[in-house]
Amino acid sequence: MFEAYLGAQMLALGLGGDVIDGEEKEIGWYPSPMLDVSTDHYLADLPIESVVFHWHGEQIELPPGLRLLASSHVCPVQAFETNASSLGLQSHLEVDGAEVENMVWAFAGEVSAGDPGVMSPADMEFGLQKWGDSCRQYLFAILDRWEK
Repeated sequence: MFEAYLGAQMLALGLGGDVIDGEEKEIGWYPSPMLDVSTDHYLADLPIESVVFHWHGEQIELPPGLRLLASSHVCPVQAFETNASSLGLQSHLEVDGAEVENMVWAFAGEVSAGDPGVMSPADMEFGLQKWGDSCRQYLFAILDRWEK
């Protein structure tokens, strides 16, 4: 079977980690609690309990030497870093209305399957209105700090 991995999953695999099926999917707007980071870290502008957009059913198993940055009860590895220039995020800070709508359409079977960790399209739209702007602000803050 073909597996499609994205950013953080590919980074973890390339560094000797693994990607496995999670016990439940995480699709929609959910908290991604940050662990303690220094005030000069590129994730320092994110609130400890930020709500961000997720679309995954896989879990990352980190290889030794990587630093865990965020975790949740559904997904033990939400964010990690390898060094000052490599960051893996198991979330989508970049989403806007069109992207969420396209994902819901493209993966309608996943959305309609009724899994407990999968939000309805209406709840995803509500979440976009509530957290979408702050999510993109987090992304720009990360990129600004990273650039410096």
